[in-house]
Amino acid sequence: KGRQLKKYSYMKNWLYELFKVTEVTRATKLKSSMYKLLDPDGHEIDRWFLRQDLLKVDPKNLHKELEDVEEFVVESILDRKKVKGVWKYKVHWYSYSSAHDSWESAQPSFQKLVDEYNTAHPV
Repeated sequence: KGRQLKKYSYMKNWLYELFKVTEVTRATKLKSSMYKLLDPDGHEIDRWFLRQDLLKVDPKNLHKELEDVEEFVVESILDRKKVKGVWKYKVHWYSYSSAHDSWESAQPSFQKLVDEYNTAHPV
């Protein structure tokens, strides 16, 4: 009798970054394709990804797709300050005016922007 695989479910938190597929292989035990990716900076990511963990998008229509998502998307980090020992970042929201900029704690959905800001503006 074969070993049964456990089913796991979770909420996907999609990253709003484009990754390029460099290699595809068929994982026979998983009955699924697996993908090797380049990150947005062109570096190979040292692991394989399952198809269900990826979302295919058309780069030309990405801004349109983001507008259709009922979710706030951070376009840029403008500033940072420490509040009660926790870093807060002033964020500019995609497709909103600067009147809607707000102070937020770092979140996984915009962690790359936080890292880039921190690198460009060391404490």
